Amino acid sequence: MNMLLVFVLMVCALGFVLLMQRQSLSHTYVALVVLYLVTTLTAGKIIMLDFGLFSVPASCAAPLYGAIFLVTDIISERHGKKQALRAVWLGLFSVIALCLFGLIIRAISAAEGDVLAEALSVIFGFTPRLVVGSLIAYVIAQHVDVWIFEKLKNMHGDRLLWLRNNCSTLVSQFIDSLVVFSIAFIGVIDNWVVVMFSTYVIKVVVALCDTPWLYFARRYGPREESVERGENA
Repeated sequence: MNMLLVFVLMVCALGFVLLMQRQSLSHTYVALVVLYLVTTLTAGKIIMLDFGLFSVPASCAAPLYGAIFLVTDIISERHGKKQALRAVWLGLFSVIALCLFGLIIRAISAAEGDVLAEALSVIFGFTPRLVVGSLIAYVIAQHVDVWIFEKLKNMHGDRLLWLRNNCSTLVSQFIDSLVVFSIAFIGVIDNWVVVMFSTYVIKVVVALCDTPWLYFARRYGPREESVERGENA
């Protein structure tokens, strides 16, 4: 059942990205922020994926996080490097704000008998190592993703979109997984390497599956907000 639900989650995430980017560049920014905020809140939930002969643990937020890279690739392809990096920083500051607001909310005393206070404490009970590791990994991986995508774009022009999409995402996702799991989970869980690689495999699947969606986005994006790449390079 987990495998099916993870697949449904991936399709919903990719569909959400396509729906938002079809509206405008601003809506595409919103898609990245929403995906990153939900990823931050759910990344700590480890699930078991059953492959028949064996089962492996993975983060349930992996499909959502993988979809973030589709967002930056869409922005890079249609609007250029400058706009893509702007989206990256917007996502970063949004998560920092979420963590700050969450800490303040936890510090405010709840009324007697409030049944939601404990639940909110769990939701906003961010582990410092996980938050720091996630933010560092996000910034590094997204910059690598945008840089590789732009380099391949300059080399091949509008051709080989599938190549720059997959190369940039697979490399940057591996860096992201290595950084975040090294910082956040060493000494916390015994099988962190297994969780890292199984989570990365999910991200790889998302990266491979999102290629047709990227072609669709390039063809049917919001023309009224498309800008000349030369103005944003």
